[in-house]
Amino acid sequence: MSFLPTFSLGNYLPEDIDLIEDPQELRGLLKGILEDHSKMINRKDTGSYEEVEQLINQQYFGATPQVKRNVYRKVIATGMLPNAGLSAVAHGIAGVANTWWFTRIYGWALDPAVPRWIPMPNAGAAFQVQLDVTAANVNITTAVNLNAFTASYVILEYIKQ
Repeated sequence: MSFLPTFSLGNYLPEDIDLIEDPQELRGLLKGILEDHSKMINRKDTGSYEEVEQLINQQYFGATPQVKRNVYRKVIATGMLPNAGLSAVAHGIAGVANTWWFTRIYGWALDPAVPRWIPMPNAGAAFQVQLDVTAANVNITTAVNLNAFTASYVILEYIKQ
């Protein structure tokens, strides 16, 4: 049977399994395989991006190795990028405090006329975009006029405390 030790890097499932002839031993083997698969699947990052808050199966360390902190994700539609200035869009996440961690703040914007997409934040000379989050808003600050980018989304991944 192929397997990876539980301490190995990554959450990988074995691709081949040898089954045992003895029904009693087979039952134990299948139970172990199903438990391993459940653990691995539950540890995988959720590949769903929604405009509502959702748990995404990421975990960060807590006060002790046994305590893990769950990560949430929410996508915010932020609309047109500003003309060399600030655009503040309410994120609608209740209870944000200085004990929370925003582990990832990222997004993209679209200029549909070209079409062209840019990542956010972006330090490129032509498309400088800064992202930051406050207790109430997602703030997008541009250094030049980026009104041609009429659609944008920001993804927030965070730990509540």
